[in-house]
Amino acid sequence: MQRTNGWRPLVVERVEGLLADERKAQRTLYCYAAFSNIAVICGLVVPILAGSTVLASYQKDHGGNWPLLSGILTLAASVLVAVHRGLNCEGYHVKCRGALAELRSLAMSYERLLNTVAPEIAEQTFETLEARLVDFYKQFVEVLPLRPTQLLVETPAPA
Repeated sequence: MQRTNGWRPLVVERVEGLLADERKAQRTLYCYAAFSNIAVICGLVVPILAGSTVLASYQKDHGGNWPLLSGILTLAASVLVAVHRGLNCEGYHVKCRGALAELRSLAMSYERLLNTVAPEIAEQTFETLEARLVDFYKQFVEVLPLRPTQLLVETPAPA
């Protein structure tokens, strides 16, 4: 497949698209990491709240509604921790970081391709990168918020 004159604009488009996907994925991962951090902190706070509620209930004057407020906060924190663990957020973050690393690697490889002088090497490298890109989208399509119009994966026809 000879695209000696036509692959350069496609490579530039690939680099721009991959970098856009990387920025979007980083923003999404930042939001997920923020939720994850809150859930982990809540997991640490739950025993403290529960313990303070027990201690406050032993006092004769327990200061109004502290046991009720503490119970509500404990319940909310427990729900956050359960969601965090149930969704396996840590495993998801690992997959997202792996996808981001592959995105960067692909973008850098396409950028290096633009500086390749030998047409036969450039053509072979281009074909290899295109195959890597298809594999990337197949592997990480459910992990990252990628642009659906840029997906190179053929979607199966409904049966």
